[in-house]
Amino acid sequence: MKYICIKNGDTLTIDYNLFGSSALRYGRNFKIIFKATNCYDYDAQVLDCYDENGNKVGLKINAQNAFFSSGSTSVNTMYCEDSYIEFETEVWNKPSDGVEQYITLWVDGIPSATRIYDDSDNFI
Repeated sequence: MKYICIKNGDTLTIDYNLFGSSALRYGRNFKIIFKATNCYDYDAQVLDCYDENGNKVGLKINAQNAFFSSGSTSVNTMYCEDSYIEFETEVWNKPSDGVEQYITLWVDGIPSATRIYDDSDNFI
């Protein structure tokens, strides 16, 4: 198995705009497999793709929890450190058959949190 190991205090920047196009129109899916070990701070940041100052939109993954927010809807979930976590976000856009549009957070292939969002939400 190949992986990238990022030690405490180091950072890695991946130049990819996760929210580059509107999830309202196209939907959005993101998946990461990670492991956070020997954490002194359970809120230690693993991944940050969140706009703190602007639209309050994005994704934060910490050692024991994850948070996803659109313009007015947020969803979070918890898990345990020291194990491999297969984390996935799914933004489902409204199809023509009228099914509700929703955000789901998956942990290890199991849906762990879901919220319905409306047409006024913003993912950019």
